[in-house]
Amino acid sequence: MGYELSEEDVKKVLDIESFRHLSKAKVIGFISQIPGMNTDLAKKIIDRIPDFVDFLANMVESLKSTSESVLRANSESQKSADEMDQQILNCFEKQLEKADTPEERSSIYDKMLTVSARKSARDTENKSFLKNITKINSSIIGTSIVLTAAILGVNIKGAKIPRLKS
Repeated sequence: MGYELSEEDVKKVLDIESFRHLSKAKVIGFISQIPGMNTDLAKKIIDRIPDFVDFLANMVESLKSTSESVLRANSESQKSADEMDQQILNCFEKQLEKADTPEERSSIYDKMLTVSARKSARDTENKSFLKNITKINSSIIGTSIVLTAAILGVNIKGAKIPRLKS
């Protein structure tokens, strides 16, 4: 089935006034609509979008850059919190050396355990955060690759990826 699309038709589908207004959000929105589109129509729209492949590559690069920035900030935050907890534990250790009674030592031990538990909980929470970042990035990149391959009918490792229904 042949579709003749004008630049205006494509801009209407993408809900933009001009291709200068094409954003990552618009492209992601378009990609999410592809499964419900006719294959030929989706290809024609992609053909009419200037530098679509470059745009996707830039989107992935932006995701990488954002992820690196988030991970770097997370690492700095974790390091700062760990250093603070270690200073607190060092202070408690000095207090423990000066403690005269078993009650004082017990109280200091309890405080040290509280700091250690907080440190452990933060570590567990951080690992969960890192796992979620990895899942999200993998999902976005994987979905983009699969959808693009499905549109184009790419042959991967000898297995034909099914085309979207016409």
